[in-house]
Amino acid sequence: MAEKKLKVDIITPNQILYSGEADLVNVPGVMSPFEILFNHAPIISGLESGVIRISDTNQGTKHFVSSSGFIEVLNNKVSIMVEKAIDQSSLKIEELNTNIEVLKNKLSKLEAEADMIVVKKEIEFEEYCKKIISK
Repeated sequence: MAEKKLKVDIITPNQILYSGEADLVNVPGVMSPFEILFNHAPIISGLESGVIRISDTNQGTKHFVSSSGFIEVLNNKVSIMVEKAIDQSSLKIEELNTNIEVLKNKLSKLEAEADMIVVKKEIEFEEYCKKIISK
């Protein structure tokens, strides 16, 4: 008998960050966190910034810190589309602090409002990552 697994993809505008199988996926839904198991009903939902947890009995559990986005579940395929996501295990407080300082310096030199908004969002995400790993 074939294993009953979900096919999971985490997609950002720049890359497919994760593609694999899972027994359970936990996401930060806009109303509240929720879990997806095999044979979950079809759903499209908004996601808030938070931690995406992908659990597999064979591979263990992976955690990704993500920005807001969307999730679609259809026929045991879970597609998570977010602006930005990072494998939590790769986060280092020193690197985040350096990134924040570089971004703040960049922000201070910008004049266009649109560019400022983009950099401010990047700073917010880096600070959010710091908060997550400091818990």
